[in-house]
Amino acid sequence: MSMTLEAIQVRIENTKTVPPVGPEVQGEATMSQVLTALHADHVNLARLLEALEHQLAVFDAGEAPDYEIVSGILDYCLGYQDRFHHPKEDAILVALERREPEAAANLRILGEEHEKLAALTRQFADVVQQILQDQEVRRDWLDENARNFLEFYRHHLEWEESEFFPKALEALSEDDWNAIDARFAAADPLFGAETEARFERLAEELLSLDGESREA
Repeated sequence: MSMTLEAIQVRIENTKTVPPVGPEVQGEATMSQVLTALHADHVNLARLLEALEHQLAVFDAGEAPDYEIVSGILDYCLGYQDRFHHPKEDAILVALERREPEAAANLRILGEEHEKLAALTRQFADVVQQILQDQEVRRDWLDENARNFLEFYRHHLEWEESEFFPKALEALSEDDWNAIDARFAAADPLFGAETEARFERLAEELLSLDGESREA
């Protein structure tokens, strides 16, 4: 079962169990705030996967997809997701292993999944780069890489939302969350306050797809 935007958004509401930050703790990150930020990254990633699936539908119809959009999605995953989002989740697992070793034992596949995601993303990005360089690439090879990337990313989101995040929410202390948040502060180059120029075309596509979804 794939993790949809709606399912992730429901989970965001379900993790808002910590009271808002009061004046006496301003500047500190509550467990709810840290997890909500990670959930928000998942919502954004789900939107990117839907945008990629839209491009694959164009490809399957025998037309040329917008490789600038596809390349932008992979660039974002290799940059922000692999360098900031996934290491933050890895740090959560380390803290969880310290607090609840038994609970963490069944979650140690997290690192393996992150490594597999990075490998799938790099391989898919290499295929797209070959196309952008006008090299000959078999259609079935492009389709296989795209499908593997999509399917495993969606599996990974579902597993984190249903298994990993709930366990972390139960076990980690406020100090744990604050320490994790302080180590991995980073501006999102696509969904942050300012979109970097290299992602402007992709941002426009996401807005267009959002509009189509609302009209449907």
